[in-house]
Amino acid sequence: MQYDLFISYSRRDNAAGRVTELKNRIAHDFEAFAKRPLRPFFDMTEIHGMDDWRHRLLQGLRDSHLLLACLTPAYLESDYCEWEFNEYMKHEVDRALLGEGVAPIYFIEVPG
Repeated sequence: MQYDLFISYSRRDNAAGRVTELKNRIAHDFEAFAKRPLRPFFDMTEIHGMDDWRHRLLQGLRDSHLLLACLTPAYLESDYCEWEFNEYMKHEVDRALLGEGVAPIYFIEVPG
């Protein structure tokens, strides 16, 4: 299955549902703009029971057009998050060689 977006985050940051809420807001805005539902890879809904979670994550990363990395201190401390990010970047390099990759976008706060 192809996904529009892979949401990479630390589970600690979703303890109160903040990442789930972010996903829902993005999905709502996307549908209003694109006139179709967003197809996100979100582990809470895409990995079930006895699934091999590592394999499902890797397949989700490869089948996603974009990666949304929710960078927080917990994300940066997580070995799993680092693995997801690195696997996506490896796949992006391969896609870029075929002319299919996307450029990373960085949001920074500019004083003033």
